[in-house]
Amino acid sequence: MQGHVIFQLGDFPPFPGETDDTGRFNRAIRAMAPDGTLFVPAGRYAVKEITVTKSISLWFAEGAWVEASDRETAFLFRFAGEKSADGYPLLREAKRGDRALYLPPSAARDIKAGDVIWLSDDSARPSDGQQEINSEMHEVAEVECRERELLDHVVGSTGVRGWKSWKDSPSGPHGTAVICSEPIPVEAGRFYRLEVSAKHGISDNGACGSCYVEWVGKQGKMIARSDVISFSYKGWHVHQGCNWVAPRGATCARIFLRLPSEQAVQSRSLSVEQVSFKEVFTKLTVCDFIRLPKRVARVNVVKITPLMHCRIVNFRYRLQQGASKGFGILAQQVRHFHVNGLYAEQGVESAIQVRRSMDVTVENFMILPPQRLGSGQGYGVQFFGGNLGVVVRNGYACRTRHAVDLDSTFDAVVEGVTDMEGRGVSFLLTHNGWGGDMVFRHCRSLCSGSSGFVAETQGAANPYDLTHPNIHIIDCAWQRDVRPGNGLCYGFGVWLKAPVSGRIERFTAEAGMGLHDVEGMDNAAVRLLPVGNRLHVCDVAARGLRRGLVIAHPHETDETEPDRYICVDRISVQHCQSAIYVNGGWGKRLYLRDLTLDQVKKYVIEGNQTGGYEAFVMERVSITNSPSAKLFQSGPMPRSGSVVRGWIRRVWRDWVSKVVKR
Repeated sequence: MQGHVIFQLGDFPPFPGETDDTGRFNRAIRAMAPDGTLFVPAGRYAVKEITVTKSISLWFAEGAWVEASDRETAFLFRFAGEKSADGYPLLREAKRGDRALYLPPSAARDIKAGDVIWLSDDSARPSDGQQEINSEMHEVAEVECRERELLDHVVGSTGVRGWKSWKDSPSGPHGTAVICSEPIPVEAGRFYRLEVSAKHGISDNGACGSCYVEWVGKQGKMIARSDVISFSYKGWHVHQGCNWVAPRGATCARIFLRLPSEQAVQSRSLSVEQVSFKEVFTKLTVCDFIRLPKRVARVNVVKITPLMHCRIVNFRYRLQQGASKGFGILAQQVRHFHVNGLYAEQGVESAIQVRRSMDVTVENFMILPPQRLGSGQGYGVQFFGGNLGVVVRNGYACRTRHAVDLDSTFDAVVEGVTDMEGRGVSFLLTHNGWGGDMVFRHCRSLCSGSSGFVAETQGAANPYDLTHPNIHIIDCAWQRDVRPGNGLCYGFGVWLKAPVSGRIERFTAEAGMGLHDVEGMDNAAVRLLPVGNRLHVCDVAARGLRRGLVIAHPHETDETEPDRYICVDRISVQHCQSAIYVNGGWGKRLYLRDLTLDQVKKYVIEGNQTGGYEAFVMERVSITNSPSAKLFQSGPMPRSGSVVRGWIRRVWRDWVSKVVKR
């Protein structure tokens, strides 16, 4: 049967004794050829944990509803490719921007050009040890078996006594000589190959020479010896010790030649023509580039065989009331996966969770209030464990814990998604702290009970150990819900908890209708770390909040990179206690231009009581209807023994406002 054939679920009736529709779906899927489509007519269907492992499409008619068979159903549909049981360590750490990965020689037997790999390290969340948090997916462009010679000379064939660079080994048994007097630098965990071209003399009386490598640690003490290579052949022959792994703690190697007796040495019964000591490895080149640094671990690279070209259309589902768990759709190791028209009711975990996948689109979805909220519960669209090439667009979520949750996700576009009355963060840019290269556009968090767009750092004890590269939040909005009895109204429109590069542009944030600020509130339009960023914030409007912009962290950290800064242009602050709050960080570079402030009660720049600046610029500031607002709570201070580069100019106040007080 060829592909592109449409199957009808009605052609697969339930068998006698079946209490739900799981068997019907499974029989239909087994009968389908790859690239086929299963059409599900209108009606109600009860299913439990259906797994799809072939490239097919599911098309649900309008009026088709899928329900869980019982309260313990873990998922309704699961689409799964294969993850290899074998993995390979990196021989060298990988950095952002690298295209090449260096793996053990055996990797070339398993991984070929065009394959998909999962790249990770041993990073784990401190609170519970959760792994797969620093992960990413890649397509392989090229695989090469490579070697690098570590000996810079070739030894001639004048016999054992003819090598001036040789000397008797004090550590070896009688009749042992060291071929190279200088130690050969090595690194623990990497692979090495020794090749020796040698021959026995005609009258060696059965003497048998041998060769081995001694691994030496930092203190000059031997850690281990390699397997002995025996020279048992008459005539010239190349002897190999293949793919030895330098043991832990090894910093150098020595090559030893051994003859069984002094008589054999003096009679030159063994001649050595050439010695080669090489580092051997597989060079794997990916099609794009490494997104975030990866340290060497026991397993870093795993081959993935993704499930290709699956599509789900008009999937409407509902879990049973009182369910303790349940996903609508699970997608693991998939590629070119498309979900259109997802509709979820009474969810428990995630409406859809995608893991270790590439080129995934979720669009035109509606997620109604879940029946459970908590850790891992009440999510809308969730990506976890390494994903590349994600599109989430044109969706609506109501009262979820997170409407969109991206973790270890790269090349992501989230567009046209609205979260209404969110109970937690509406849009998680990262959950554990690893992610980047993403754009949020035309997304809204309305009547929010928490924050809007947050880059979390749950996987790292120190947020400065992380970085979120290439983050863009454009044409988005956050409205903090104001409820009786909750005067704190805690939350931030954008909260980036680790250093970020990118742009926040045309962002609107307000509490309630944005007409009144309450002194006891703790919120702001944007919150950033004081150092480590390379970020533009422009065309931001903050209304009815405590502060417009917060740049602070309780731990004072030095700015170490010369190209890091925060540039704020065209920010409008209205009905706020203060426009900007700054604290912490040494060597900050902050540039403020075109600030429009109206009805600000306390300060233009609040804080500045800890940390110091390398550069500070503030110009073109308009202050209206703010008679009690001061320019600074404390002026910008430099590091000890230094000065602040920059200027303050063109600060304008209307006649209602008092004279500026420092």
